Amino acid sequence: MTFPSHPRNTRKNIMSFFKGKNSNFPDTARRAITVSAETRATVSDRVDFKTQIVKFDADTESDLIELISVANTEDSSRRTTKGLILVFDKNIASSTYSVGDPDFPFKIANYYETATIPSFTTSFSYNPVSGTFTVDTITVTSDKLLYQIDFNFKGVNSHTNEELEIIGSSTYLIFMRPM
Repeated sequence: MTFPSHPRNTRKNIMSFFKGKNSNFPDTARRAITVSAETRATVSDRVDFKTQIVKFDADTESDLIELISVANTEDSSRRTTKGLILVFDKNIASSTYSVGDPDFPFKIANYYETATIPSFTTSFSYNPVSGTFTVDTITVTSDKLLYQIDFNFKGVNSHTNEELEIIGSSTYLIFMRPM
């Protein structure tokens, strides 16, 4: 499985197909979405990654959902953020999945960091080349999604060949309430 190498392109590509007219989700345009989530991780050669800032989106053409945990958002320049992007089917089965397995259920799974030089901001994606993601799907209803995802993977940046070990866990609780 290949993963996009640039989070901005990844986000743009995801969002472009998350704008269809048909939906397997309730009419999300008329539903208030609340996200209560937390991601904690240890990233090699970095300070610990901890955040409760998680962005959620749902594909209107399928059951795919996108969860982006973002840290360092208090940086007023927004040029040194880091994050974890996961895109998967909301009905994902509880299991341990190995990176590289033909049945690996994540359409996108990567860790990224933004970086800056004067007048330019870029990002570095670390796509998994080995490791596991353990998913506990607790609740999947039209009003609530609840997942516990533990991850332990080696991510590699395709441009620099830098390797990072990313080990952690995320709890994602999404409420979709009628307006």
